[in-house]
Amino acid sequence: MMKLGFKGFLKRAVDIWAKEGRGVTYLDYPELSKDWVRHTFSKLRKLGYLERIPRTIPAEYRPTERAIRFLSTGREESGPQALGGWSAIESVLEKLGEEPFTIHDIHCLFFSKALYGVLERNPHSFRSAGWKYDKRNRQWESPKFGWKGRRRWAFVRVSSTGTCQVVIRCDDDPIKLDFEELERFRNFLDDFRAWLVLQVQQLGRLIQLEALTLIPSVPDWRVKQWHFGRDAIGIQEVTTMPCINLTVKEWGDGYLRLYMKSIANGVVRLEKVERPAEADKTLIQWIGERASLAEALKQASELNRSVSEIDRYLHEFAVNLKTHVEVQRETLKLQKTVAKTLAEMRRTHRKMLELLDKLERALVGGGLGNADG
Repeated sequence: MMKLGFKGFLKRAVDIWAKEGRGVTYLDYPELSKDWVRHTFSKLRKLGYLERIPRTIPAEYRPTERAIRFLSTGREESGPQALGGWSAIESVLEKLGEEPFTIHDIHCLFFSKALYGVLERNPHSFRSAGWKYDKRNRQWESPKFGWKGRRRWAFVRVSSTGTCQVVIRCDDDPIKLDFEELERFRNFLDDFRAWLVLQVQQLGRLIQLEALTLIPSVPDWRVKQWHFGRDAIGIQEVTTMPCINLTVKEWGDGYLRLYMKSIANGVVRLEKVERPAEADKTLIQWIGERASLAEALKQASELNRSVSEIDRYLHEFAVNLKTHVEVQRETLKLQKTVAKTLAEMRRTHRKMLELLDKLERALVGGGLGNADG
């Protein structure tokens, strides 16, 4: 039995986490025995390089920051040199606040024991059409069904228990959470179901009505997982960030992480990996809730911008009002000074008039006295 080295085993886990946004299971190491893989998972958990993702079957493990640093540098950095790029995260978070909400890596469930039976009865027909069968876990996987004109596709995994997991991959072309885009997404899922029904009908040699009954309609599908978040593009500081993956464990019904999607293009993604706790909610219900949430957050953001703009105008008005009041106060002071000066001038003028009057009377009186003598 071929065995990977320590770094090779860990590198595969890191690569899958970075490219597909999911943890690894024993199924990601098909060349290794299940017991050896599980033993390695346990050992890496104890060393602090992997951590188990809760509520996952089969068990999924994600790499820790310690593992990522170890693979990228060959050593476990700590101290100031590991913290030198943290200031770059501030600009990343600021840019993220301007981007639209999106979803990607969406997993849906429906149940159809009869569908698995059709696959088991016609293995050669389905294999010849591109279906794959995993003997170890007795699971069928369909070919990829593409979304025309987009980097998006879907496929289904059908297990022996009748659990059918539809996986929608759009990691590099996430779906915007607005009503128009979500309507197109719903249409794509309808197209995928129609294609799946046709595959089962033709390869399983069934009549159309039988094939239709094997696969529930899209509104009845349940959500197992999706990634909900934002992408920031063109972040120049991306290469100075201290690590490529920050994960906040156990937040609500999933976990939150910030990671570099593409170093070359400066793409940073902030996302919440959601695994809904409400198993009774359908895909359409979840889409509606997330669309409403995105619309509410968008309106809140616009309102916040409006409030900020109003606040700026009010501040400018307050400054101008303060200046105006100060000018009025100075003008009033000047007016009082002028009035006081004018009063002084009037008093001086009266005194001058009184003096002139006295001089005039004195002169007139003196003249009359000389004439009498």
